[in-house]
Amino acid sequence: MGIRIYTDKRVVWLSLAGLAFFILDRVLKNLSVAGKIFFYKNSGIAFSLKISGELFLYFYLIVIIVLFLIFWQLLASLKNKHLLLATGYLLLAAGIISNLIDRFRFGFIVDYLNFYFFYNNLADVMIMAGVIILILQLICRSDKCLK
Repeated sequence: MGIRIYTDKRVVWLSLAGLAFFILDRVLKNLSVAGKIFFYKNSGIAFSLKISGELFLYFYLIVIIVLFLIFWQLLASLKNKHLLLATGYLLLAAGIISNLIDRFRFGFIVDYLNFYFFYNNLADVMIMAGVIILILQLICRSDKCLK
């Protein structure tokens, strides 16, 4: 019974779409670091906020805990066949993992989108889209509203 959710074609397509966005972000980040497209080194956290070095350990710990909770909720939403909710969690996880890879690989986040008043990347867009989906689901509170 629990295995059936993973064989649902919609879940497979959802997973492939999440993987495609993740891979595209990684490719664009590598092109950016190689100097092929715009590059901005973001050494801060969300919205480029700066934190001191010793606080980064706590930051990483919080991110790992949040990722664990996101994956837990992702599996629960798949089990309950809430695919839009699962999409929100999947986008969040993919974006967070891609930015975490940057932190461990480079010591900063690679941003390649220049909006002239802030810098961004596809991982950040995935995170924001996931948050928006989850907020809408929270506001809606109805299974029929955003299913």
